[in-house]
Amino acid sequence: MKIINYLDFVPQFSEKEAISISEKVYGKDVLASPLPSERDQNFLLEEKISGKRYVLKISNQKEKKDILDLQNSAMERISSYLKTHSCPKICLTREGEKTAKIIHNQSSHYVRMVTYIEGIPLGEALPHTPDLLQSVGEFIARIDQALKGFSHPAAKREFHWDLQRGPETIKEFIKYIDNPDKRSLIMSFYEKFKSQAVQTVSELEKTVIHNDGNDYNILVNFSDKRSLNQKKVSGIIDFGDMVYSYTVGDIAVTAAYVMLGKENFWDSAFHLIKGYSEVLRISDKELEAISHFIYLRLCMSVVISAFQKRKHPDNKYLTISEKKAWALLKKLGETKIDPAYLIERTNE
Repeated sequence: MKIINYLDFVPQFSEKEAISISEKVYGKDVLASPLPSERDQNFLLEEKISGKRYVLKISNQKEKKDILDLQNSAMERISSYLKTHSCPKICLTREGEKTAKIIHNQSSHYVRMVTYIEGIPLGEALPHTPDLLQSVGEFIARIDQALKGFSHPAAKREFHWDLQRGPETIKEFIKYIDNPDKRSLIMSFYEKFKSQAVQTVSELEKTVIHNDGNDYNILVNFSDKRSLNQKKVSGIIDFGDMVYSYTVGDIAVTAAYVMLGKENFWDSAFHLIKGYSEVLRISDKELEAISHFIYLRLCMSVVISAFQKRKHPDNKYLTISEKKAWALLKKLGETKIDPAYLIERTNE
């Protein structure tokens, strides 16, 4: 599998330059402040007069335009299907284009402006009550429902965050983990997946999926500002990892993140999956696959993080979830991963 180290090509624009792009390309007079991102560069924009907010997305130098077209089309599809502001909407340039191309320090970058989605990250919307987790599951299911029947040639790509390539990704990146005990733990999960899950996942439905429902891409609002427990999902952002893959991989990825830092982590996964199944029925075979995909995604996350840290040791963004991921993998390694638990509870 060919690996592109996107972190070597992250855009380096200043706030002043972001403001200039907003005016020249989009005709907007704004203030700008940086937003966190892994391989692109994002700025929060606020129009000086109206106060309306947007996000300026400057793509990685190595990002291909067809991948951005995929994201644009998927966001339009979801917005049309859900009839809400649950995902960003593309803002057109002065020339009526969805994506612009600019030159910066002799390098070309694609630029897009999208609407800003209100809310706080799920990872900060604590505590994660059963009702909140169920609503997250329902929301992910509606995203998957909206994308059923959706196709785009760029979605069938070779991508190291694709669960279909999980074992391959682990084999490629595990060499960057120095601790032998951690390497051994990852290999135990790798062997478990190869021996117990390969046949099961080979029969699963595949569609285009968001593929990155982590706890900082799912946004939450307080439905009742007087009660911090009354929370609901407001939207999802960052469509950069979209791929044609296992449909239930979407909920499995989200489950892997909501389980982080939880004492009763399987209960958190259950509430999430229960909500998903209220919208899209999940078969027992898919529930079995989800239980395997959860540890597969966690393994992919820590080995890719090890690779990225080796290349960029000062980038703190790369380690947001790493410590919790290792702790959860250790717990999963010490306990029996029993798909029957999710199957029985979800079918109650």
